[in-house]
Amino acid sequence: MSNKLNPLPNIPTVPIHSFIALPYPLPKQCQDRLKDIQHLQEDAREGAWKTLDKQLRDFFGVEVVRRRFVGVGS
Repeated sequence: MSNKLNPLPNIPTVPIHSFIALPYPLPKQCQDRLKDIQHLQEDAREGAWKTLDKQLRDFFGVEVVRRRFVGVGS
């Protein structure tokens, strides 16, 4: 008896994409902090956003792994 599949399964060969996603909705306290950042001056806002983004993804983040979508004609 052979353990070869006939026909062979169609396994996608596109790359795997992984990222840290934030749950929706974020807790109210986090939402309020994001709103506060929007009122900062531009130079301070960028640093505050990067810091908060890292903190949120470290604390609440969930790794999402999926096949990368490749556009038609790419």
